[in-house]
Amino acid sequence: MSFTNISLNKKLLVAFSTILAAVTVMALVIWKNVSDIQAAAGWDAHTNAVLNETSKASKAFVEQVAGLRGYTISGQSTYKDAFDKSLGDFTAAVDAMAKLTSDNPAQQDRIAKLRADGVDYKTTVADEQFALAANSATRPKANQMVIDGVTKPKTDAINADITAIRGAEEALLVTRRADTANSFSTTFLVLATGALVSVLIAVAMGWLLSRSVARPIVAMTEVMRRLAAGDKTVIVPAAGQRDELGAMAGAVETFKQAAIEKERLEGMTAEERRVAEAARITGERQATAAAREAFIDAIRPSFEQLSAGDLTARLDPAKNQGYVEVCDLFNTSVSQLETTIGSVVAAVATMRVGLGEITVAAGDLSQRTEQQAASLEETVAALAAVTRGVNDTAGEAVKAQSTATTALKNAEKGGAIVTQAVEAMSEIEASSEKIGSIIGVIDEIAFQTNLLALNAGVEAARAGEAGRGFAVVAQEVRGLAQRSAEAAKEIKTLIAASSTQVEKGVALVTASGASLGEIVAQVATMSDVVGGIARSANEQALSLKEVSMAADNMDKVTQQNAAMVEETTAAAQSLMGETEELASLIERFHTNQAAAKANMARTPAKPASRASARPVAQMRTIGRGGAAAQSRPAAEEWANF
Repeated sequence: MSFTNISLNKKLLVAFSTILAAVTVMALVIWKNVSDIQAAAGWDAHTNAVLNETSKASKAFVEQVAGLRGYTISGQSTYKDAFDKSLGDFTAAVDAMAKLTSDNPAQQDRIAKLRADGVDYKTTVADEQFALAANSATRPKANQMVIDGVTKPKTDAINADITAIRGAEEALLVTRRADTANSFSTTFLVLATGALVSVLIAVAMGWLLSRSVARPIVAMTEVMRRLAAGDKTVIVPAAGQRDELGAMAGAVETFKQAAIEKERLEGMTAEERRVAEAARITGERQATAAAREAFIDAIRPSFEQLSAGDLTARLDPAKNQGYVEVCDLFNTSVSQLETTIGSVVAAVATMRVGLGEITVAAGDLSQRTEQQAASLEETVAALAAVTRGVNDTAGEAVKAQSTATTALKNAEKGGAIVTQAVEAMSEIEASSEKIGSIIGVIDEIAFQTNLLALNAGVEAARAGEAGRGFAVVAQEVRGLAQRSAEAAKEIKTLIAASSTQVEKGVALVTASGASLGEIVAQVATMSDVVGGIARSANEQALSLKEVSMAADNMDKVTQQNAAMVEETTAAAQSLMGETEELASLIERFHTNQAAAKANMARTPAKPASRASARPVAQMRTIGRGGAAAQSRPAAEEWANF
C-alpha cells in the first residue's frame, strides 16, 4: 500500500512518530553525555578538594618549621604554641586527604608515608630541639643543629611526599578535564547532528504531507469553488484515492452530476417565462409614461408661478394620486423657502437699523480713542522722567554696595591671615610634640645601646684576654649612649619650654582671630543692608520701566484702535449699501406675510446718543519725575470710553 492511499490519521501519525523518534534518540544521547559531564565535574571538585588539603598540609608544615626555629632562637613560648597549632593543622589536613582518597590505593600509600615522615620529624627533630632550646645554656646547640643541616633531610622528605601527592592529583585532574572536553565535544556534535537530522525528517514529512494532503485539498477547494460558480466542466482531483480525500472527491463528483441534471431540466421552461415577462414589462412602461405626462402638465403652472417670484404656489396631491410624495415635497420646500425669505426680509430691516447705530457709535468711539491716545502720550512722558530719577538712585546704591563689598573682602582677607597664623602655631605645637616623641625614642635607643654594651662587656670579660679589645669598644659605646641620653633630656626640657610659649601664642592669635571675625560679621551685615537697598532700587527701576513700557504699549494699542475704528466705520457704511441692495432683491418675491412689506420700509437709522465731549485730562509733573495727576476719576473716563 502506497503512502498516498493511507488514511489521513495514519499519515499524520507516521510523520509525527518519525520526528518524535529522531528527537527521542537525540535526547537520550545528550542525556548520557550530560551525565558523563556531571560525573567529571564531581571528580574535578574531588581532586580540587584533595589539592586544597595538600596546600593546607604544606602551609602547616612550613609554619611548624618556622615555629621551631623561632623557639630555638628566642626561647619564647609563643613559638612553641604556634608549632603545636601548626602540627594540629598538618595532622587534620593529612587525615582529610586520606579520607578523600580512600578509593585510590597509590595515594593511600603516599599519604601513609607522609604521615610517618611527619611523626619522624616531630620525634627526632622537633622534640630534641625544643628540649635543647628550653635551656639557655643548651640553646646554642639547638641552633647549631640547624646550621649543620641536621633537620634538612627530614623537611625535604616531607616536602617530597606532599609534592608527590599533589602531582598525582594534578595528573588525574588533567585526565578528567580531557574526558570532560571530549564529552562536551560529543554533546555538541550529537546536538548539531540530531538537530540537522530532525530538520531533514521534518522537511521530508512536510513535503510528503503537502504532496499527499495539502495539494489535493487545495485542488479540491478550487474545483468546489468553480462548481459553485456554475462551471460544470471541472475535473474532480483525487478520485482514485482510497482515503478520505478519495471519498470527498466522490461526493463532489455526485454534486457535479446533480448540477448538470438540474440545469438541463430548468432549460426546458425558460423560453416560455421569457416571453411572458417581456409582455408585462412593455405594458408597465407604457402606463408609467402616460401618468408621467399627465403629472408634468399638472405641475407646469405652479413652477411658472415659482419662477416669477410667487412663493404662494402649491400642488394639490388629490389631483395627482400617483405622485403624492412629490407634491408633498414640493409644497414643503416652497413653504420653507417662503418662511426663510420672510425671515430674511425682517433680518434685513433689523440690520439696516443696527448698521445705522453702529456707524454713529463708531464715530463717537473714534473721537474718544483719539482723546485717550493723547492722554497716554503725556502719561508715557511723565513715567520716563520718573524712571530716570529711580535709575540714578539705583546707580548710587550700586556704588555703595561695591564699596561695602570691597571692605568685606579686605576684612575677610585679614581673617584668613589670622586663621593661617593660628594654623601655623598649631602646626608648630604639633611638630614640637612629634620632636618630643622622637627624643623619647632616642632616649630609649640610648638605654638599649647602653644595656647591649654592658652585655658585650660581660661577654668580653668571659672571653678573657681575647675579648679585651672588644671590652674597650663596648666601654666607649656605653659612654656615647650615656651622653646621647643626657643630650636627649636637655632637648626635651627645651621643647617643653617652647611648647608653653607656643600655647600662649596660639591663645593670643586665637583671640585676635575672634575679634577680627566679629568685625568681618559686622562688615558683612552692612554689605547685606547696602545690597538690599541696591536691589530695592533696581527693582523699583525695573518696575517703573515695565510700567513705562506698558503705557507705551497702551499708547500704540490705542492708536491702532483708532485706526481700526475708522476701518469699522468704513466697513459699516459699505455693509449698509450691501444691505440696501439685498433688500431691493428680496422685494421681488411675493409671500403671504403682509407684514414683510412694512418691515421693508426705509427706516432711518436711529442716532446714538452722543456723549458730551469732555476735555482731555492734562498731566503735570511733581518734583523730579513726579506722576501725572488726573483731572477726572479714572472710572468715569473708562465708562465714557
